[in-house]
Amino acid sequence: MANYSFVPHFLAPLKKQRLLKNMAVFDIETDEWADDTYDMSMGERRTWNNRRITPFLAMFFNGKDMKFYEGQDCISEFLRDYLKFSNRTTVTFAHNGGKFDFLALYETLIRDPYLSERFYPKPFLAHGRLIALTIKDNDKHVWHFRDSYSLLQGSLQSLCDSFKPEHRKLTRPKAPYAQARLEWQSYGENDCRSLYEILQLFNGIIADVGGSVGYTIASTAMLTFRKKFLDREIPNYFPYNNLFRNAYYGGRVEIIRMLAQEKGNPYYYYDVNSEYPDVMANHPYPVSAPLSVRYKDADECRGKCGIMEASIIAPPDLDIPLLPYRHPDTRKLLFPLGTWYGWYEYSLIEAALRYGYEIKPHRCYEFQSDYIFREYVRRFYDLKCHSEGAERQTMKLLLNALYGKFGEHQEREEMITDPDTDITGSYPYDDIFGYSIKKIIRFSAYHLPAIAARVTSLAQLKLYGYIEQIQRLGGKIYYMDTDSIVTDIRIPTSTELGGLKLEHEIQSAVFLAPKTYCLRLYNTDEQGNNEKIVMKGFSRSFHKHLRYNDFEEALLTGNYSKFLEYIVEPASLKTVHIRKMDGFVTVLNMKAIRSGYDKRIINPDYTTTPFTIPLPEPTPEPEDIEPLTVSRLDYSSKEKQRRSREPQGYPEKQLLVRLIRQTGRPRDYLMRCITACRDNDFDLESEVDWEQGGDPLEQIERRLKKGYLDFYL
Repeated sequence: MANYSFVPHFLAPLKKQRLLKNMAVFDIETDEWADDTYDMSMGERRTWNNRRITPFLAMFFNGKDMKFYEGQDCISEFLRDYLKFSNRTTVTFAHNGGKFDFLALYETLIRDPYLSERFYPKPFLAHGRLIALTIKDNDKHVWHFRDSYSLLQGSLQSLCDSFKPEHRKLTRPKAPYAQARLEWQSYGENDCRSLYEILQLFNGIIADVGGSVGYTIASTAMLTFRKKFLDREIPNYFPYNNLFRNAYYGGRVEIIRMLAQEKGNPYYYYDVNSEYPDVMANHPYPVSAPLSVRYKDADECRGKCGIMEASIIAPPDLDIPLLPYRHPDTRKLLFPLGTWYGWYEYSLIEAALRYGYEIKPHRCYEFQSDYIFREYVRRFYDLKCHSEGAERQTMKLLLNALYGKFGEHQEREEMITDPDTDITGSYPYDDIFGYSIKKIIRFSAYHLPAIAARVTSLAQLKLYGYIEQIQRLGGKIYYMDTDSIVTDIRIPTSTELGGLKLEHEIQSAVFLAPKTYCLRLYNTDEQGNNEKIVMKGFSRSFHKHLRYNDFEEALLTGNYSKFLEYIVEPASLKTVHIRKMDGFVTVLNMKAIRSGYDKRIINPDYTTTPFTIPLPEPTPEPEDIEPLTVSRLDYSSKEKQRRSREPQGYPEKQLLVRLIRQTGRPRDYLMRCITACRDNDFDLESEVDWEQGGDPLEQIERRLKKGYLDFYL
C-alpha cells in the first residue's frame, strides 16, 4: 500500500529567492561503446549487452581548481577526495549524469569496501529518470549531485551553440588515453569549464528576472512563477486530483492523409507561435476550491470555468472530430465519433456544443477564475523576442515548462538505500546495486490538475480553430502535431503570440505514424540534403540510413523491417535490477515500428477516417451518484477545516485510536478513511476482521466501491 505525505493546503507566493551559490561540475571519460550497430550482425550486437563500462578519467572543477583522477580507480579516488566537510555545501553538476556519470558513482559507493562502510547514496527519480544523487555518511552529513540535463535539455554541444561560453566543447580524441593523455585532459577540462560557464549564465539570467532555480526546468519555472508573479493563495483539492486529471489530455497528434504526393504546388508546414503560452496569457484559470454543481443541460456551463463528467454523442458527419477520448485499454488519445463517457474542461464542452455534439452532464465542478499567467507570459515572451543566444533559450524554456507542473502525478517511486529505512511495502531488495523501490504518494502544493487540463484543452481549441480556417478556405489537412499543421494551401502568418509561422515548403511527404514522417523540401540544408526525417525515439545516427523512398515503400507495402534500430547505451539502475546485469554496464535495446497507424481508420487511398466508439455499459444516473461537495474542502476557515476532520461521536474516536495503534498511519489520513466508510454506510466495527492481522485499510479498500476511496485520500 502506498505511503502518503501531506503539504500546506495552498499554493502560496514565495518570499525567498533560491539560486545556485556554491557550484561545481564533474565529468568522467570511459572506454567508448558502439554508437551505431546498423551494419552489425545479430551476434556482434549481442556482445555489447552487459559489457562493462570502464572509466579511465574523472574530472572536477569548482570554478577555481581543476582536478584530474586517472586510472581504473579514478571514481574511487575522486569520491575519497570529494567527500569531505568542505564540499557539503557544494552542488555538483554532471551533464546527462542521471543516465551515465551517476551510475558510475553509485556502483563505486556500493562496491568499494572503504566507501560502502562509511557512505550510502540516495537517488532521486522524476518521471523514471535519475535527476539527482545525494550521498550521506553515517553521521547524516550530506553531499549533493544534480543532473544539469534536467535544467538545460540538449547536448553539451547544442548548449555551447546557444549560450556561447568562453570555453567550447572539443572533438573527442580517437587515440587511447595512454597515447594522448594531455589531449584527453584538455578535452575533459573544456567540457567541465564550458558546463560551469553555461550554468553560471543560466543562474544569472534567472536571478535577473527575479526567479529561482530548481532541480529541473519545470520546477525552475514554477519557483519563478511563485516568487515573481503569483499574488494570491490558490487552494489545493487533493481528494479531487485523480478525478480532474481525467480531463487532462495531451497534445493532438493525428494523420489525416498519410501521403502527400508531388503536385507542382507546395504543401505548407505551419507552427503556432508559443501556443501554450498564448492560451495561458489570454484566458482565466481556476483560483478557488472546486464547487460541486448539478446541470440538466450542458449549455448551462457557458462562460464558466470548470470540469464536467458527461455522456457524449458525436455528430456523424465530422471528418476531424473535436473531443478527445482516452482508450481504456491502450491509453492512446483518440478523436473519435460515436458515443462514450468522459471528463472534459468546460471550454471543450462549449466548443463541442457549437459543432453539434449532444452532451448530457453528470457531475460538474466549478471554480472562480482569473488571469494568473498573463504577466508571466508577457514578461518572458517579450524578453524572448528581444534577446538571442542563452537568454532567448532560457525564456523559451520558462514559457513552455510551467503548465505541466500543475498536472504532475502525485504517485512516485522512491529508491531506498538507507539501511535504517523501513522497506515495508517496497519491491524486493536489489542484490547488485543495493536498493529497494517503494511507491509513495507525495502531494505538493502545485498539484492543481484543473489548471493543466484547462491549458491543454484551450491549446487543442487553438489548433482546431486553424483547422477550421483551412477547411473554410478549401484546403486539406494532412498532419497535425500539438502546435503544428501540414496543409496544401497558404494562409496568413504572423509574428504575434499565437500566430502561425511558416516552417517548411514541402514537395511531398509521407506520414507513417505520429511524430514519424519524412518531408521532401524545396530548400536544402548545408549538406545539400532536402529531406527532413522525424522519428521520435530513434537516434539521429539512425536517420542517416533512411531515405524518403524507405518511408514511401513502408507505407505502400506495409513492410516496416527497415525501421528497426539496435541501440547500445548505459543500463539504468532499474534495467540492471530487472535483467540481473552486472552493475555499470551497457545494454542492447531495440526500437522499432511494428505496425501501421492505429489512431484512425486507413482507407485504400491513404486518407484516414475517425474510429467510431460503441456505447459502453451505462453508468448510474446523476441522482444515483452521491456527489462530493465543496463542504469537504472548505478553505474559508481553518476552524471549519479542523472540525470537519474530527471523528463524529465516541465510537469513531475509538476506531481512530484503534487504527492509529494498528497501522501507524497519520491521523489525518485515517480520519479520511473513516469519513469515506461513513459516507458509504460501511460499518468499520462489524465488517472489518480486526483479528486476521495485517493492515485493516486493505480490507477497507477491497470493500468500498472501486476508486471511491481515492476521492477522500
